[in-house]
Amino acid sequence: MLKTGVGKTMTWLLLAAAIAIIGLLGVYYWDTMQELDNTSLPSWVPVRHATPTPTVTPATTGTTTIDATTGWKTGTFKKITFKYPPNWSYRGETELAPDSAELTTDISKTDSNNQKFTLTIVFDKITTSNTSLEKAITAYASMGETIKLSNKQVKNIDSQNGLRYDASCCGGKYDSVFILYNNSLYRISARVGGMLTQDDLVSFKPTFNTFLSKIKFTK
Repeated sequence: MLKTGVGKTMTWLLLAAAIAIIGLLGVYYWDTMQELDNTSLPSWVPVRHATPTPTVTPATTGTTTIDATTGWKTGTFKKITFKYPPNWSYRGETELAPDSAELTTDISKTDSNNQKFTLTIVFDKITTSNTSLEKAITAYASMGETIKLSNKQVKNIDSQNGLRYDASCCGGKYDSVFILYNNSLYRISARVGGMLTQDDLVSFKPTFNTFLSKIKFTK
């Protein structure tokens, strides 16, 4: 009977020890799994991968450059070709005087006497023996009624060296560009007078700059 009792006791002890060992192994496994990240898990442990967020690439659109002079007319004066808006009017040498031409713009004001004053672009060509642009300008400015020049700036037109001045003469205000080309001095001027003032000339400058950018000299 004693042996039987001892045997049963040993059996229960072994069973309890086995349960304890299994429990300890389970706790160890759980703690180990908590410390591991997905990259260090063994191959037999399933890993959940995050679904990547798709990257949306915006469509590429081409840049369209709009020519501000689209629809403009083409005119000529001596060795110059130019473009101007269709609502402007052009008068050449046959309507004015030799070596002169004029563009009448759409900018105008009328005084109390119903007299209309319009901003114009004036072309002049002066034959000169001067090979220096500044000397040619000085000689031209001193002819007849003296032209007063100020605020000198460099202004290249169609790769031709030019000088730009604020000018005044004969009751008018001018934004003038001078270019020496083929022994001739060309003067291209935006002009105001009467009801039109220097402020109107300044407001017109962006349009005049666009006009000047389209001028070409021919051989």
